[in-house]
Amino acid sequence: MIRAERAVPGAVRLGRVRRNPSLSAAYRLIALSLLLASCSIFEEAGEEADSEFEEVLEDSAEEAQLDIECPSVSEGSTTLADRFDESELVRTFPQPAYEIDVTDLGAEPREELRYDLVTGDLASVVSTLESELTQTVGSETTKSELTATTRLDIEVGQPSAEEVVRYGAISSYELETSDPAAAEQADTTTAFTTGLVSRETSGTDGVPAEVLISTTAPVPPVLEPSLDDFSTGLAGAMATFPQEAIGSGARWTVAFPTTFQGLEANAMSTITLTGRAGSLVSLDVDLDLEYPPQEITIPNSEPVTVEEGSLAISGSLALDLAQPGPCSTELSGEGDLAYRDAATAQTFTQHTEMTQTVVPAE
Repeated sequence: MIRAERAVPGAVRLGRVRRNPSLSAAYRLIALSLLLASCSIFEEAGEEADSEFEEVLEDSAEEAQLDIECPSVSEGSTTLADRFDESELVRTFPQPAYEIDVTDLGAEPREELRYDLVTGDLASVVSTLESELTQTVGSETTKSELTATTRLDIEVGQPSAEEVVRYGAISSYELETSDPAAAEQADTTTAFTTGLVSRETSGTDGVPAEVLISTTAPVPPVLEPSLDDFSTGLAGAMATFPQEAIGSGARWTVAFPTTFQGLEANAMSTITLTGRAGSLVSLDVDLDLEYPPQEITIPNSEPVTVEEGSLAISGSLALDLAQPGPCSTELSGEGDLAYRDAATAQTFTQHTEMTQTVVPAE
């Protein structure tokens, strides 16, 4: 295995780079690792709330205790907020409309689920992604494997009205891959993240309102399209709550348009509340993405037509509504993509399998 490691003081979701008419399988693996890792930054959102909220949670908590280990929290931090420089803003991403539909309110007692975060709280988690991508062109099949370990720092900023500001940064990134090209591109992508800091504004129900990216370094033109993966937070929708009061066993869906690895997609997340004790919450999640037919243009390359594609991810999330980051995540998924090269008229297929875990950083 080839290992590439960098300590990077920024957070970014990366798409794809392609230097020839065929899509880069190696880069898609790297993109998946950074995108899903940084998604963990956006799994929670909230604001400083009245102490009455916490009392309501405690009064309505289930008798059974949830076995959830959460990150330690440092109070009074301004580390990431100080690094964010709006004068060096790279991109602003207003978030799309999220359609939330409750299909089951769950058992009594029922309460609204809302985040209760405190300005200056800082928590860190470690995301580990294992993925395998199989690409087939005619009778030729190639496989690429990757294991990426990412440390994520999440800090609560100063809220306004009924919103919260959270800052995210990837402080370290380690890659093990069977593909030399992926290792070479990993150096480029990790260098690109140096100096980047993300800032997300969300509501207390977890619906993202806006994502900003700041950097003091120039953005390589070939990587500019990769920033579009910040336009929506996939994992953000996994932890989005309805307006209604809900109880254990409640189920709701969240539909939203998104951009994933540079491709437009329609996403549908189905969320089930499996447990609650005080501010601790456990969820089961099923996320389905469908790629409509589309043509994409990548710098220094011919256009590619995506004919069809889908990705299905399922697993569980454990959250503390009073913490800035997730407590733990276990996800697995697989997907297929078929596209046609305009220059050669060849059809390519890709099959991706992945697992991801998120645990508290030591």
